Amino acid sequence: MDLYFIYFIIYSFIGFILETTYVFLMDKKLTQRGFLWGPVIPIYGFGALAIIIALSSYKNKIVLIFVLGIILTSTLEYITSYVMEKLFDMRWWDYSQRKYNINGRICLRNSLMFGILSVLLIQWIHPLISQFTLSFSNNTLKILASVSFVMLMIDWTWSMLEVLNFKHYIQEMDILRNKALDYLREQNIIGNVKDFMMMQDEF
Repeated sequence: MDLYFIYFIIYSFIGFILETTYVFLMDKKLTQRGFLWGPVIPIYGFGALAIIIALSSYKNKIVLIFVLGIILTSTLEYITSYVMEKLFDMRWWDYSQRKYNINGRICLRNSLMFGILSVLLIQWIHPLISQFTLSFSNNTLKILASVSFVMLMIDWTWSMLEVLNFKHYIQEMDILRNKALDYLREQNIIGNVKDFMMMQDEF
């Protein structure tokens, strides 16, 4: 169990590096990615574990790993997006502007990329990671897992509080917006109402 949790942390960190690098190359600026403050994105950890557990026995069947990797990761991404939106009433990512997307939660380009990553994970990445982690003693793995778990729980709690505070702030902004719109309507400032609505949509 400790070993799998270590895998989860490692792949969550690798996912953070991949995501941050990808966004930097696209936007030319560093952006904090993911729900947590720390350098981990748990969905990558869960995705990697799902692939390792489900597909390791198909190591010599690259096409099958690619196809099943797409199905597994896309399903995980869709469910995660849906659950987080229901929990926090926020969209953490939206692919609506990309071609061949499903409800903006998953898109073909990302699914293909995750399929390729699934192949790389089973064929090359995980064998190296596994060899590295198995070089540690069980006691060392237990200590690392315990420390990582405590840090993750602290980060999770802090991030949850931040999200709830931000959601409350957005609700207050929505109330202020409605009051401003009511005032502009009462004053018959039609042009300003249109400008205000455009500005709030941009915001």
